[in-house]
Amino acid sequence: MNLGKQIERLNRINTLIKLEKTGTPKALSQILGLSLRQTQNIIEDLRLMGAPIAYDRVNKNYYYQEDFEFDVSFTIRSLTKEEKTNTSGGSLQCNFISFLSPSFAG
Repeated sequence: MNLGKQIERLNRINTLIKLEKTGTPKALSQILGLSLRQTQNIIEDLRLMGAPIAYDRVNKNYYYQEDFEFDVSFTIRSLTKEEKTNTSGGSLQCNFISFLSPSFAG
């Protein structure tokens, strides 16, 4: 799956949770076109990253336990001439120093 689709999916999950319109885990899986396990893994990953996601067994919905926002996005654009100069055109200089003991230096 490409990055754009993954970001779109995360933003959709976020919106559904904020609106408390996820439904059951199975229903959310169907909305997202994922298996139940994949959906549970995404929810768990979001929790591990600090998202205060809980599940309401009465209303059968995921919700945020406190005001919470996250933004998942990316931008593709050309660098300006100044940015190219400041980043040395994307090159990286590496200086290797030998930490070998004299017995290995030959």
